[in-house]
Amino acid sequence: MKYLFLTALVFVVSVFFYGCSDENQNLSDLSESKNQSLTIGDIAYDKNNSNGYRIYLKENENLIPFFVLTSDYDGYCLILREFLLDEYVVYNTPREYASYYADSNIDVFLNQTYYSQLSQDIQQLIVPCKIEITTKNAIDTHDNETEIIERNVFLLSANEVNSSLSRAAIKEGKPLLFFDKTSNRIATFDNLESSSWLLRTPALRDGNTIIGVADDGSIGMGGISTITGSGVGAVRPAFCIPANVPITLENTDTGEKRFLLNKKL
Repeated sequence: MKYLFLTALVFVVSVFFYGCSDENQNLSDLSESKNQSLTIGDIAYDKNNSNGYRIYLKENENLIPFFVLTSDYDGYCLILREFLLDEYVVYNTPREYASYYADSNIDVFLNQTYYSQLSQDIQQLIVPCKIEITTKNAIDTHDNETEIIERNVFLLSANEVNSSLSRAAIKEGKPLLFFDKTSNRIATFDNLESSSWLLRTPALRDGNTIIGVADDGSIGMGGISTITGSGVGAVRPAFCIPANVPITLENTDTGEKRFLLNKKL
């Protein structure tokens, strides 16, 4: 029987809520001339989110909403799936250093199974990104030691979502402005049901515990394997594409406006 990660989260911090995401939806303010020259970097949350920071990309032949979190993540735009993937995924199989991220089950899943679900256009745009992870030695010794790996698709780290668990984990990457608001850490499936979701950061405990985001946006720790089997959790893929990729503003049949990759690509 699989152990559900979201039921195992232990809340270790007090969290204050700042309200819902304040994404500005004034897309109609875009002039036609400006729309012709827009790039994905222009709508990044940390650069200028007055036009919204959501873009729709093809996944399994369907247009799926993604957030453009920053225009400078290892020199590229950081893209985060707005909704959690429909299926829970095993973080790793029970073994020594099960919480180590590189080549874990979730790492392989994201870069093989999930990557193949993205359209060919998106795959061609994705650039291998350098991400910071905790070393195996640090999991053992609690030394402040990290390493850099390159991945096409990855999970965010605890520090990137502004975790305050400084004593429970090593800082990987830099905090993202988007997650200054606790409410922005809350994630849902596309049916709007909220859930906890996995991060790539191991907790400095027993090699079997990782940091995750709870369904209320708080940060906690959870076991990824138990005597009953492997733990599973909800997944929110992230990847990088160049900031100069052109985008366009489309009017939908319902009168809504949304950003898409420029069809000339």
